Amino acid sequence: MTVGDGAAGRRDALVGRLIDAALGAVDLLNVHLGDRLGLYQALVEIGPVTSSELAARTGVHERYAREWLEQQAVTGLADVNDVGAEAAQRRYVLPAGHDEVLTAPDSLHHMAYLSRLVASIGQVTPKLLEAYRTGDGVAWTDFGADMREAQAAQNRPIFRALLSTEWLPRIPDVHGRLRADPPGSPERLPLFSSRTVS
Repeated sequence: MTVGDGAAGRRDALVGRLIDAALGAVDLLNVHLGDRLGLYQALVEIGPVTSSELAARTGVHERYAREWLEQQAVTGLADVNDVGAEAAQRRYVLPAGHDEVLTAPDSLHHMAYLSRLVASIGQVTPKLLEAYRTGDGVAWTDFGADMREAQAAQNRPIFRALLSTEWLPRIPDVHGRLRADPPGSPERLPLFSSRTVS
């Protein structure tokens, strides 16, 4: 059986999509390393850095620091000052704007937490396989700290930036009472007035 032109185009598009997804997953796993080991934060704090300097600052092995930095440079997550220099002499830095995405947990643009989601799902994949076979579930606790912390990190900037400026003002009674002098307590807010507070 031959593959028609339409099917060949769809096949090739899917091949490309899956390759892109695999590369993206590897990027996220390396972001996970950079986030959890403090590598991004060190890049921000000390600026252009060699692998030895990064290793000393973060307590990781120099060879792994170098491999991680090179991966970050190849994928465009970090910049290297002189590609032609000896590996130990190259200096790496986060490009402008990448620091916010990778190290600023209060920013609405912070995305490093996505790597924790991927790592968490990877850890429970064997349990997911079993759940698909048996119909049983996978407990939330099985997803571990990475999933809980990722969820918190996703919610943090949204709540910090939008709760008092956009969300609560859309509930005028609650917003007004919270801004009153003295501020309202939950049991006095209209939303909770029907509840018995002990």
